[in-house]
Amino acid sequence: EVFVISRLCGTLESAIHQVRVRLLERLLRADFERVERIGQVVFYESITQATQTVSQHSQFLALALRSGVLVIAILAYIASVSTTAFVLVLLATLVGGFLYSRAGHHLGSGYAAMMDQEKRLFESVSDLLDGFKEVRLSSARSRDLAAVFAEISRSATLIRTDVQMRAIQQFILGQVAVFFLLAVVVFVAPLYAPGFRDSVVQVTTSVLFMTGAIGGLIQTIPLLGAAEAAAARMMQLDAQLAEMEDPEEHDGGEVLPAEFAEISLRGVAYAYPAEAGDKGFALGPVDLVLRQGEIVLITGGNGSGKSTLIKVLAGLYRPQEGAIRVDGVAVGPRTRRAYRGLGTAVFSDYHLFPRLYGTIDA
Repeated sequence: EVFVISRLCGTLESAIHQVRVRLLERLLRADFERVERIGQVVFYESITQATQTVSQHSQFLALALRSGVLVIAILAYIASVSTTAFVLVLLATLVGGFLYSRAGHHLGSGYAAMMDQEKRLFESVSDLLDGFKEVRLSSARSRDLAAVFAEISRSATLIRTDVQMRAIQQFILGQVAVFFLLAVVVFVAPLYAPGFRDSVVQVTTSVLFMTGAIGGLIQTIPLLGAAEAAAARMMQLDAQLAEMEDPEEHDGGEVLPAEFAEISLRGVAYAYPAEAGDKGFALGPVDLVLRQGEIVLITGGNGSGKSTLIKVLAGLYRPQEGAIRVDGVAVGPRTRRAYRGLGTAVFSDYHLFPRLYGTIDA
């Protein structure tokens, strides 16, 4: 038993590892603009928290499978002892399982709502940590953020309490079903099968063994429900990232020379998506020539388009109009990947990596 459970847990952990790596690889190939619009929280939650939830509950799946096999084996033994007892026990088990599964359906929706609320809670914590300087500079902002956090936390607490109550109700329902099963064997079966009294001890003992296995299922199913909800979010993100993949990342593309004389923008324009009826922010058309060795300063007020221009120039945004050329060679689907590798940038919201990724000495 220990060997089977350990092997199954190892297999599940290997599967989780593969899914986690696949999600990261898809994210690396995802379109930058769409990832930027979605935000980071959903990726943190699915790649780290959801996989951790599935991993923590993987051993319960093994225990549930063991209990299920044991229930089937005991039912087969009861069928060999008394057909009438087998039919009654099977019917009672099916009815109890149906009622238990219906309660579990509502519990599953509660787990999904709880994970959504926890994602909002994570977002508010990220606002506090990422904008800690700005929060400390403004008492009004600090109070408002604290109030929003408290409201989200209160809502998450209510949802989690409701989920726990539903789990307790489901557990009690399962226990009632177990006692109902015993009552069927001890009190109902002898009424319909006069010869059953000769085998009542064997069947009752078998049912008592089976109640232990059913009890194990009752205890593990709510935990498996949380793991199922987490796995569903992982699969949902996997499908979303697959749809967001940048086709240019699959193409090796063409190589641009590392040494170049100039980069030119001719009639380059970019507009952010906007809601229906609204006009989104638009940049351009821009005509600009950057020559090797030049130092160019771009100035302007907040919201004037400096960051958008830099992202277009760096190749993170695709121009919706016009063209970017490197020594006269147009940057397109076959060359954009190589073009992004020609330069580097330090953005205002930069990230300092703990190691020098992509270098020979790393």
